[in-house]
Amino acid sequence: MPLIARRRGEANRIVAHTTTQAGRGEFVDNVAALAVTTALADNTIYGPMLLPPAEFGPQRVEQLRMALCRSTTDPRTRARPATFIAASTLRRDDQPLTSRALAHGHGALGAAAIGVLFQQHAEPHVVENELDMLTGRVGATRW
Repeated sequence: MPLIARRRGEANRIVAHTTTQAGRGEFVDNVAALAVTTALADNTIYGPMLLPPAEFGPQRVEQLRMALCRSTTDPRTRARPATFIAASTLRRDDQPLTSRALAHGHGALGAAAIGVLFQQHAEPHVVENELDMLTGRVGATRW
């Protein structure tokens, strides 16, 4: 599995397949969750995933992301999927879930920016614009 992150095409395929699976309301299995979590080590995959794809319902995408956190005990591994959830719930203006997700997102790229938007009670159009710019910045960041 660790090799998936180095094979960008395969990682993108797994992320796309698993997002589609969640979009259909199917539960994501542990193998797919591990594969996606591993693929997210690559910022070119992680960055674009901060914004839920428009063609899927946001709650379905959050289901996928929660599945990624399901059995993860390592805070560093849990931080990225938690930041996804925070971005999605901030976009939906679900303040309680955004707050809970941000508590687990500490240290992930983008978590601090999402936290600032959350604390400022940013307007929906500001959230949308900032998340879009954040996606680009994170995707361009190299480890």
